[in-house]
Amino acid sequence: MRLSGIYLALATAAFAVLMDRWVFQLPSFTIFGHRFDLFQAGSLTVNPPRLFGLSVSGPKAYFIFGSVLFALFSLVIVAIRRGTYGQRLLALKDSPAACVTLGLNPTFTKLSVFALSAAIAGVGGAVYGGALHAVDAGGIDFFAGLSILMLMVIGGVTTLGGALFTGVFLGAPILANVFPSLRQLQTVLVGFAGIGLGKNPNGFIVNDIRPQWNTVLKERVVLIGVVVAVVGTWLLRVGNVLENWPYAIITIVVLAVTPTVAGVVHARRTGSLEVRPRVVDAGMIDAETPPLPPAELAGAALADATARLSGPLEWLGVTQPFLASDVRVIDKAIAMPAMVDGASNGAS
Repeated sequence: MRLSGIYLALATAAFAVLMDRWVFQLPSFTIFGHRFDLFQAGSLTVNPPRLFGLSVSGPKAYFIFGSVLFALFSLVIVAIRRGTYGQRLLALKDSPAACVTLGLNPTFTKLSVFALSAAIAGVGGAVYGGALHAVDAGGIDFFAGLSILMLMVIGGVTTLGGALFTGVFLGAPILANVFPSLRQLQTVLVGFAGIGLGKNPNGFIVNDIRPQWNTVLKERVVLIGVVVAVVGTWLLRVGNVLENWPYAIITIVVLAVTPTVAGVVHARRTGSLEVRPRVVDAGMIDAETPPLPPAELAGAALADATARLSGPLEWLGVTQPFLASDVRVIDKAIAMPAMVDGASNGAS
């Protein structure tokens, strides 16, 4: 309860190694005539559950069962983040000293979030064990889980999309089917992606790539087009019309250019391509764009900053990066005079 940062990580790692090397390896023992075999000498059999008389022992049924549980827990996490308890966690993360000053009990809050996360991890481990039917200590070894943790950080450890990305990347045999001869490609890609954490320590798969698809979700024509292109390419691969490399290259190219195409389509549909200049920083515009009057420039910057806002104003800088152009959104919300390059635009 008193540790944080690297010391908390080291203590957690030590506890994991203790469980791997000692507790999970405990043989059966007898206490007051009662025989206990907790972990069956390091190997534990996990039977699939039965829900309302329905069996989920088949691979397809169990896959659906796991997907439903993942969706339910995702909704629970979203509800926590949007509630008062989530605000307490954010406040404790930003400034523990300020929380203590306001009367928040940091010890109880830390204990509650540890218990909640451990419960979710326990359910996830039970589902994973049911898929394997038998779990031994080597399968859940601390060092074996480091690659999973690394991929979670790469994907975005603070996002639900990071968990989904990790599960799909490690669980779906996509790379193994596309490149059957490169068995270590998955691990190598995780290592190379880890180098990219220098750009965004919070993970760049979800935090950097996901926002680029917001415009794609708004343009249904582009969204339908990319789905048709990806599914059509997959059907050509299944029909042996395409080989592995052409299939992979075409799919990657389609997914890479989709946000750009959606941005152009959205700009032309809304007319923003001709009306609003691209705001670079603090009211500055592109060199090739003719200068606008201060009032029009402030309005363009305000429209650009408002379009970026994907949630409540209070979360600006938390759920998305804070830019200089966002100051105008805050000024408008608190009825402050709009400013352009340090001077009033005449509105005051």
